[in-house]
Amino acid sequence: MQKKLNITVSEDESHQFAFYGPDHRILKQLQGDCVSINDEDLVHRVVRVVKLKIGERFIVFDRARHSLVELISCSKHEITICILSCHENKVLQPKVTCLLPLLKKEALEEAVYSLAELGINEIQLVATQKSRKDLIDKEMQRLQKITVAAAEQSKHYAFPLIYSVKNLQECLKGLSLNSDKVVFDISGTSFFDIHKQILSQDKYIIVGPEGGLTIQELSMIKEHGFTVCSLTPTVLRALQAVAVGAALFRIS
Repeated sequence: MQKKLNITVSEDESHQFAFYGPDHRILKQLQGDCVSINDEDLVHRVVRVVKLKIGERFIVFDRARHSLVELISCSKHEITICILSCHENKVLQPKVTCLLPLLKKEALEEAVYSLAELGINEIQLVATQKSRKDLIDKEMQRLQKITVAAAEQSKHYAFPLIYSVKNLQECLKGLSLNSDKVVFDISGTSFFDIHKQILSQDKYIIVGPEGGLTIQELSMIKEHGFTVCSLTPTVLRALQAVAVGAALFRIS
């Protein structure tokens, strides 16, 4: 089913529910087009979970664009929406990549959610001497779903890509030379003493896993151009350091 409707569009999307759209063709429709969706998960969430009513508006998005839509009709297995407006997603700048050690399962999931919520662009999973060494496929799929959930909540539609696990040395070799690099460690200089010196477009940040980085790892990181930076005068858990560090790079 496809037809056009003339509907006045409000540009205020701040309080709209947002749903990741598995059928990306939805986002290629023109303003005023009406399309039917039978994706089981999306229909269930709109009709059963959020319980939207006919005439209510919400966002459907993928990593490239997002559309404001209005619910026209719904049934147990299908909804019909009208496309009110479509926009390219804003990619936050500067580009920030987090080299994230393989924390314990729950902490890793929370860290990934925080990074996506705070607008980090890329997450490179890293195996260090004191971290886990690999993930099973189901864990990686779970992390990818978590980034989507964070995008729906935060409206950061261009949610981060997550790259499969590499060892620390391999990660460091592949970093851009024209970038700022910061490792968060209590032995470093206060972030507020150095943040004005961090001016280049791309940025890389890294924290240690539970148990921290070894002396050898910290030395290797420094050799690859990282500045050692402290966040607080106290020792933070890896999960807290990830969230605090990422937030500073998005508000500074």
